[in-house]
Amino acid sequence: LNVWMGKKIESNRDHINNNKIIHDINIDHLLRSTSIEDFISFLNGTPYYNPMIEGLKDYNKNKSLFYLETKLEQFYYDNLIKAGRMLNKKDRTLFMRLIGTEIDIINITWIFSGNIVYLKKF
Repeated sequence: LNVWMGKKIESNRDHINNNKIIHDINIDHLLRSTSIEDFISFLNGTPYYNPMIEGLKDYNKNKSLFYLETKLEQFYYDNLIKAGRMLNKKDRTLFMRLIGTEIDIINITWIFSGNIVYLKKF
C-alpha cells in the first residue's frame, strides 16, 4: 500500500516479489490502480479482499492507510493462530507464547504508529 500511495511505480517495482507464491495477484494492476477502491478491486478473489473492504470505511473517513494495514495484519495473525491451534499440545503452547509476544509487539507498534504517524495525536 505504501508503494502504491507513493506512485513511484518503476523505482518501487524492484522491491516487490512478482512471483506467484500462493495467490495469483497481478502486481502491475495494483501499482497502476488509480484509487484505493480500484486497488482493492484487484484483490477480489484473494483472501486479502475482505480485510481490505473491512478497512475501507475507516480509510475513507480518515484517509489513513493505518486502517487498511492493520486489517491485513489482523487477518494474517488470525489465520496464523488458527493454524497454530492444530499443533500438538506441547508445540501449540510454545507457538502461542511466541506468537503472542509477537502480537503484543505489533499491537504496541500499531498503537504508537497510529497515534504518532497516522493520527498525529502526540
